[in-house]
Amino acid sequence: MLNIFYSDQDIEVIQDERYHHPHSAIRQRMTILALHSSGVVAEHIPPLANCSKKTVLKVLRLYRTRGLEGIYDYNKHTHSSALEPYTELIVKEFTAHPPQTINEACHRIEQLTGVKRCLTVVRDFLKKHGCRYLKSCGVPAKADVEAQQTFHDECLQHVITAAKAGQCHLYFMDATHLVMGAF
Repeated sequence: MLNIFYSDQDIEVIQDERYHHPHSAIRQRMTILALHSSGVVAEHIPPLANCSKKTVLKVLRLYRTRGLEGIYDYNKHTHSSALEPYTELIVKEFTAHPPQTINEACHRIEQLTGVKRCLTVVRDFLKKHGCRYLKSCGVPAKADVEAQQTFHDECLQHVITAAKAGQCHLYFMDATHLVMGAF
């Protein structure tokens, strides 16, 4: 049995934090401490706190050596990607010139940073930082000829010129075949 002394101040904090701390792992640790401080033997805590015996012993030893500061110190899964130092550069570049595919994104990230990562890692990194897929949308059933001409003259011609100069990518679909029903 672990002999641990709990101060009255710590017991108050433990009782409050076991229900109100925002992180579930810290709440579980506080529950273990609350049960132990109220006289429950360490061997009986795992089923009550819904954890393993190893976790109970780890928490009790952590409290005994470092106090509440050790209990609050929870650094599980805090590793960072090698791309994190380049986040601002990558997001700025991809905002100005979005990649068409994840393969292109991998290649451009490697050119920008010198860090080569697989498709899944790059996809997760871009998703984490707010980049998303842009999908083409459907063509409306009824066409407005005047609106199409205005779009062609005021918007599309500028994009075509920019694409020819290599400033952007332009994708054309030559036809859309809508089928309404079984054939």
